[in-house]
Amino acid sequence: MSSIVKPLKVVLEHFPKRTFTVFHPYEALKLPERSRGGIQLDMEKCTGCGVCAYICPNVAIELVTRGEKRYPKLDYGRCCFCALCVDYCPRKALKTTPVHELAEFSRAELEYPPERLAQPPQITKPKPAPRRKIVSIKKIDQRGVSHH
Repeated sequence: MSSIVKPLKVVLEHFPKRTFTVFHPYEALKLPERSRGGIQLDMEKCTGCGVCAYICPNVAIELVTRGEKRYPKLDYGRCCFCALCVDYCPRKALKTTPVHELAEFSRAELEYPPERLAQPPQITKPKPAPRRKIVSIKKIDQRGVSHH
């Protein structure tokens, strides 16, 4: 009897609680305060020391030359969002942003040169929910032939 009552008790305890799913992209996902999103570069503070590239565990950062200075170029295709580069930057030139939707159509677009990395994050608002269209189910006769 307890093999029936115990699972039923567990289900009934969690039944009145809210759901954890989100109707994405039509609802905004609320992230925790300290979550790690994309990374932004402050080119004024950056000295090109290379600590960020050295500390990156996935080798997602490489230094590129722009004029007389070197700046980090970030490959989000390799980045694991550990934020070690942000923590170890001696001049605090790198910071995390709340933007977490960084999907692109090709791997090449995931490589952020210093100029793109320095731009402020683009926070997009949720799209309006689509109107759902009710589609009639095909009628199937006894022979298995469908009629529209």
